[in-house]
Amino acid sequence: MKTEKYSVTGMTCAACQANVTRCVQKLDGVDSVDVSLLANRMTVTYDETKLNPGTIISAVQAIGYGASASGGTESKRGGFREEWQARQNRAEESRKAMKRRLIASVVLLIPLMYLSMGEMLSLPLPGFLSGTENALISALAQLLITVPILLINGHFFRNGLKALLHRAPNMDSLVATGSGASMLYGLFAMFRMAYGFGHGNLNVVHEYAHALYFESAAMILTLVTVGKYLEAKSKSKTSDALGKLVDLAPKTAVVIRGGTEQTIPSEEVVAG
Repeated sequence: MKTEKYSVTGMTCAACQANVTRCVQKLDGVDSVDVSLLANRMTVTYDETKLNPGTIISAVQAIGYGASASGGTESKRGGFREEWQARQNRAEESRKAMKRRLIASVVLLIPLMYLSMGEMLSLPLPGFLSGTENALISALAQLLITVPILLINGHFFRNGLKALLHRAPNMDSLVATGSGASMLYGLFAMFRMAYGFGHGNLNVVHEYAHALYFESAAMILTLVTVGKYLEAKSKSKTSDALGKLVDLAPKTAVVIRGGTEQTIPSEEVVAG
């Protein structure tokens, strides 16, 4: 039996962790699988006469996640500290990128909510955006604000739809389905409003003017991004605390080789 570690990317929730575990466990020759969502790592014990790393990586990639072998070369060259620091840097970059997406989404969501809910709350709106006669213009304005929010958070759709296509749905699939359904119904409502204007039926226009749901599509993505950002921030604080513990470990060790004492990096110490 051989035990190897792999880096796994694209996991966003416990369902992703379960999907990867189930996928690898099905492979002939696998003895045990341990997938860590927090560390984006997978440890596999397998019979090397029946299985090889390439097959394991291909199996994970086939269900929509990224995978690569880790630990061997990297650990020998840089040691555990460099590997840990690289992991922290990736997490910090991800958190900063998520923060930028969140800020951009909130900035766009505020005017969108004002446009969609303003008339119901008796808030002042520009004349060309208020009233049934201007409903289609208001709907178009909401659509133009919603599309950038969907593009900013497009990874939910890319990851979620990919997972659905591979019959391994995850939380991103749920988010993409909910937001996408709201967006599609909003477009349908716009077509119905255009039909009403074309046929002089303002009742249809009035009915669908209050059923656009563009703000729902944007709100779903923004709120989930808030949760993701808070999670990433919490992970970052945890990683910092663990990093300080790693720094407390001795960086060098004294060993006896060939009858003489030598000082070597602690990562190069081997049993025996």
